[in-house]
Amino acid sequence: MMHPRKNTSALFWMIALALAVPAVPFVLLGWWLEPAIESFANAAAAMPLWQSAAVTIFGLAIDIFLPVPSSVLLTLAGQSLGAVQGTIAGWVGLNLSAAIGYWTSRKYGPAVIDRFSSTDAVADVQQLRDWPVWWALVACRPLPILAEASVLIAGVNRVGPMNFWPPVLIANLVIAVAYSWLGEFSAKHDWFVSAVVVSMVLPVMFVGVRYVWKRYRQGM
Repeated sequence: MMHPRKNTSALFWMIALALAVPAVPFVLLGWWLEPAIESFANAAAAMPLWQSAAVTIFGLAIDIFLPVPSSVLLTLAGQSLGAVQGTIAGWVGLNLSAAIGYWTSRKYGPAVIDRFSSTDAVADVQQLRDWPVWWALVACRPLPILAEASVLIAGVNRVGPMNFWPPVLIANLVIAVAYSWLGEFSAKHDWFVSAVVVSMVLPVMFVGVRYVWKRYRQGM
């Protein structure tokens, strides 16, 4: 058995590595990535407002079943639509995504989870089964992978709409406000590329730390 201090030290360096690895591609490819993001952002800003809103809503709505980078999409919405309209479009899209996942899994049962969510994600959400439903849903909403899994599990377990929608609507509003504000504020102060990179890296870091923590717990 490893000494507890060595165990803790190993965990620290594993998490540090998990946090550092996602930044490597941006450091190595920064010469290409920065102009690519600027070009994409300029194209988004040139769209009519209704088109930008439609793209934002549609992209977020299908995120329940497809790996759409929702944090990046919300940040772009803030830049192209402004914080207020970006928040509205983002909130509608996030709620549509939750509605699609909730009602689909409620109707078709565990087969939906087997098809669209991983066993690890389901296990992580199930660890919150002793939490009040409201808090479990709120805790999972900002987290990639777990956000989708928690919605599908709520549907399969037939969590009532009055227990499902209030926390989901509130959490989605906070998320939409945060990223849309980040998009508008960073665009006004000429660090929008950095904001997009942050919105891309944070979810990847969470996935990396989650993976390290699970492997560490399995090895204890």
